[in-house]
Amino acid sequence: EGPGYSFTDVRVLKYPGHGIVATTGTNRFAYRAMPNYRGRDQYTIRACATVGARKGCSTLIYDVTVR
Repeated sequence: EGPGYSFTDVRVLKYPGHGIVATTGTNRFAYRAMPNYRGRDQYTIRACATVGARKGCSTLIYDVTVR
């Protein structure tokens, strides 16, 4: 959160196909690939916030390459 921002909703919209996304704290997430998986994966998080009278949401798409 930045100055004046307050998150109203942060959630995983699309879970990865080859791993897990876990909550590690307030509005914090961590990705972990399945054992022995190598390749690409993707997950999506949506974050909504207010600042003053303004409200908005952003969709964050994470592309992961597991080596």
